[in-house]
Amino acid sequence: MSFPKDEKGQIIKGKKRHPTIGNNVVIYSGATLLGPDAIVGDNVVIGGNSWVTSPVAPGTKITIARPELNYKKKKA
Repeated sequence: MSFPKDEKGQIIKGKKRHPTIGNNVVIYSGATLLGPDAIVGDNVVIGGNSWVTSPVAPGTKITIARPELNYKKKKA
């Protein structure tokens, strides 16, 4: 994410830059919430290693899919 800039390329001060977190929200280790658009409603659970940059409705549970390990046999 980047900071908003004016026509001269200078950073505009006083603009909201951080997420808004509701009540009773659980954010697990490794989760990333970026920007002013990441508005998290009440009673939300955000799992570890999740990446949030947009609004989250109240009562939502965010998780990521379990990674799958694939083995490929090397030809002899």
